[in-house]
Amino acid sequence: MRRSLPALVATFEEIYDQTGDAEAHGISTLLLKYLTVATIYMFSDVLHTVAKLQSSLQSEKLDLTSVPTMVTNTINRLKELKEKPDTSTWFKNHASVFSDQGQLGHKNIKVTEEEKTEFLCSTSRPYIQSVIDHTISRMGSTDLIGAASVFDPCHLPETEDNLSGYGTEKIAKLTDFYGMKQKVKCDGQEGESEPDIDIEETEAEWRLFQRLIFKQYKGSSIHQVLSRLICEGDVAAAFSNLSKLASIMSVLPVTTATVERTFSSMKLIKTRL
Repeated sequence: MRRSLPALVATFEEIYDQTGDAEAHGISTLLLKYLTVATIYMFSDVLHTVAKLQSSLQSEKLDLTSVPTMVTNTINRLKELKEKPDTSTWFKNHASVFSDQGQLGHKNIKVTEEEKTEFLCSTSRPYIQSVIDHTISRMGSTDLIGAASVFDPCHLPETEDNLSGYGTEKIAKLTDFYGMKQKVKCDGQEGESEPDIDIEETEAEWRLFQRLIFKQYKGSSIHQVLSRLICEGDVAAAFSNLSKLASIMSVLPVTTATVERTFSSMKLIKTRL
């Protein structure tokens, strides 16, 4: 709509002139209002920012540990659009639509500063804030997901001497969450299950395993490290608690995009008929 706004206005006006269609006249009138144009340009910036995050989350090669950074960058950009609209790609130029003869300048529409201020205060900022709030609520567990980066060799310190204390906070965050007791109900009685992951044992295993990563897997991918913990019997047996964490990290779904693509493909092949 942003790119073809003048053509849309001309089209609806022509439809009205030829047919007298009141709805076409109403749409063309609406498209000439400052509120409509400003909203279209605002959407161009906001949806472009959100779409980048969306496409990244739908990537088949999504790295679990990169999700928190992507979400943070998206939220920061939305906050910037909210407070500093002049930093936008499109919205900063929206007022020129009413002065450019190639767009709507020939309509001689006057836009006041009061209209611009009113739009920012009552429409733009509240809407962008709602998008920010929604993103935060939907992606609120990114800290936990980010803790999985402890298994990524690319985050290792430069020297083995600096391994002391490396990743202990992230391991503690994972074990605090996945090692906590769960409420269960058995034969009508409520109780708590014993956790499969022992917090103290996990921390001890990590102090040994981080040196194994440094010596054998530095420069490898997080997927190779997780596979080593899960698949190889000797390693899985020696680091049983870390192996359970690795199993969780390997199947933890960030999005359902891959599943949805599978159903879409199935519907193309196997129709309802």
